[in-house]
Amino acid sequence: GPVMLCPRSHLEGIFPIVREGGGSYGLKIKDIGKVVDRYTTINPEVKAGDLVVIDYMTLHSSLPNRSSETRWAMISRYFDFLEKTGISHGWKGGLQEGNSFEQVHPELSEIKA
Repeated sequence: GPVMLCPRSHLEGIFPIVREGGGSYGLKIKDIGKVVDRYTTINPEVKAGDLVVIDYMTLHSSLPNRSSETRWAMISRYFDFLEKTGISHGWKGGLQEGNSFEQVHPELSEIKA
């Protein structure tokens, strides 16, 4: 299955998050269906060796793997240190640095029981 992208979604900034479990997979954008419906989504067809470059804040999701093979991806991130969102929260880093979304953006966080 392909990746699903919402072009230009990065322009909205950070969306409110709901935590429905542990780790990064427990983070979900609040009302994700309504958010995605605001965009025309694209599913670029990529093959082994292809490169897709998107802004790190672009809404994206992996769609279900339709093959019997493991899907592999190598992800590399580049952050522009002049980017206003990073500057506004002091470039605290992500989960790999021991931070949580709730620590960095408590005003956008909701935890479901």
